[in-house]
This record gives sequence, structure tokens and C-alpha cells, in this order.
Amino acid sequence: MSEYKTCKHCSQTFSLDNFYRHGTNKDGLMNVCRACHNKRCRIIEKNNPERRKAYRDKYYKADPAKYRAISKRYREANPEKVRAVFKKWRESSPDIDRLRHHKRRAHKEAVLSFKVTLKEIALIRTKPCFYCGSTEKVCIDHVVPLSRGGNNSIGNYLPACLRCNSSKKDKTIMEWKKVRGW
Repeated sequence: MSEYKTCKHCSQTFSLDNFYRHGTNKDGLMNVCRACHNKRCRIIEKNNPERRKAYRDKYYKADPAKYRAISKRYREANPEKVRAVFKKWRESSPDIDRLRHHKRRAHKEAVLSFKVTLKEIALIRTKPCFYCGSTEKVCIDHVVPLSRGGNNSIGNYLPACLRCNSSKKDKTIMEWKKVRGW
């Protein structure tokens, strides 16, 4: 048996280790090289994102521990790539990242976390600061701080300018007003 095979797609000859296995072919290998197969899969994935997501979800649900381990190995082997991709995502999706941060913080502090939509967050951020009335750099303040047992819910959010929110930190409104001398 030859140690080389010609790809049916690109017509180039490669060693056998450049072909994926395929049980029904005589030689047990696919007729297209790995590069051509991967290229074709990426095109199909791009044109059918829902189908690909369903396919991935099916196999993930069958053995989630396996896929978490694969993901972990990749992250450990490529920390710079992962950091760069995550940084790019955070910069392109600041509101979603903020929600992710609040959820993570609430989870670490074991407080209740409720589903809050981006629409609700955007609505809060369009209002002026609850404390001083400023409309610049409005962010979300937890009325009852997470560290004091507050939760991540729409009822515990207030619009606050960055200055007021940063000075309030983990104080309740009454404690903060005393410090400010109001």
C-alpha cells in the first residue's frame, strides 16, 4: 500500500497522515485532505449557524465533562489567544460584559441573581443619576450592595453617575449620605 494519497478536491498528493479516517472507504481514509475538509466545514458552518449550533449542543449535552476538559486544555495551552479574544469581546459588548461581571460577583458572594434583560439595563442607563441628577457616565448602582446581601435584580438597580457610584462603594444609601454630610 502506498504511503501517499491524492486529494480529490485540490488534486495535491499528501502523506496518509494528512487525511482523516473514514470507515467506509477501502483504505479507511477520506478522499479529501484535512485542509480541504476543514475549509469545507468552515464554509458550511458559516452558512448554517443554527444547524451547527444544534449539532454541537447535541454532543455537548451527551458528555459535557468531555467538552469542558477540551476547552480547559485549549485555554491552558493558548492563554494569550484566549485573553485577546476575550478582550475583543468585552470591548465590543460592554453591556453584556457588565451583566456577566455582576452575575459572577453575585455568584461568588452567593446572592440571588435574577434575569435582567439588556433592554432593562439600557433603560436604566438612559436616566439621570438618582443621587445628583448628572447625565454623564451613568452606570448601575446596587441599592443594597451585593456584599451586604443585595441581589442582582431590577428592583435593586438604580442609575448612578460614575462619581456617585464610586464614592458609595459598598455602603447603604443612609450610610453614604452620612459620609457625604447630606
